[in-house]
Amino acid sequence: MKIHYHSDHLGSASFVTNAEGAVIQHLQYLPYGELFVSQRNSEKFDSRYKFTAKELDNETSYTYFGARYYDADLSIWLSVDPMSDKYPSLSPYCYTADNPVVLVDPNGMDWYDFTDENGNYSQLWREGNAATIVVNGDTYQNIGTTNTIRINKNVEITYTQNEATSMTFIGIESDNWESQITNGTNCYEASCQMLNNEGVQTAGRANEVLVTGLGENGRAGNPTANAQNGFKMIDNALEHGDPIIVGVDYQGGSPNYDKMTDHFIVISSKTETLDKGKVTSTTYNYFDPRTKYKNWGTSPTNKLSIQNNKMVGTYNYYKGNQILNYTVTTVRPNR
Repeated sequence: MKIHYHSDHLGSASFVTNAEGAVIQHLQYLPYGELFVSQRNSEKFDSRYKFTAKELDNETSYTYFGARYYDADLSIWLSVDPMSDKYPSLSPYCYTADNPVVLVDPNGMDWYDFTDENGNYSQLWREGNAATIVVNGDTYQNIGTTNTIRINKNVEITYTQNEATSMTFIGIESDNWESQITNGTNCYEASCQMLNNEGVQTAGRANEVLVTGLGENGRAGNPTANAQNGFKMIDNALEHGDPIIVGVDYQGGSPNYDKMTDHFIVISSKTETLDKGKVTSTTYNYFDPRTKYKNWGTSPTNKLSIQNNKMVGTYNYYKGNQILNYTVTTVRPNR
């Protein structure tokens, strides 16, 4: 019998028709592939190719993807991902980074995006560098050697070819940036407002961690014994999807109680550079409330890094093209 498969945006068989166009089977699935509806016009035919067009083993009810078997009822793979070292933040048993509505796993080893039935743009990963590749009748164009995919609300992974080369933890979106000038507030109040926009509250000076001591002429001095605790506090906040406020020193003298903190900013994200799954370096982006211009306050050049146990960076101040050298002095924890 000649049959035709009609798939959804993930490639899963939705309708099966015969040569005359009559529907002989109708299928629907829950997000992770568990069969929700199976209507057949004949007891003699039951398609083996169902979820994402992979073959279902009727004896075990497992779906075979080539590299391993998948249990759609439990939403897990039955064996470890053979490429799990590329994705250290993900369970080696989870399916499509727990995003099955828009992602598929073509062979049990990696995933890619699809173009939906409305023609919305998607992204595809495959080994090789062919100019085009055809999947389920759709032709995909080569978009280069790098690609960034947001796997959930707060995490992005950048791939170079088939290797994850960086992971970014996002604490705040640029739409939630605030200006102390526009708001008529000070830098700390504007920073607090940014956190409030994300549904986060700072604990203020309660449990504050000073990461540098007071040096000469009101400048940040040597790292304190609590510096690493302060940096861990920043990492923990960002990895939970939350921004965090820090104080910085950039000039002599200070109106703050510690006599060295000149300004407050919001750490907005951190990016870990990866090499074969291992972190080789980390940079932090921040939002600065000192300007009325959003593109300055949220500029991707607003970066900090840890050097010699101190978190330092620069800010390109639009007034007179000044460059301010920031040193993080204190970390204000979230509630």
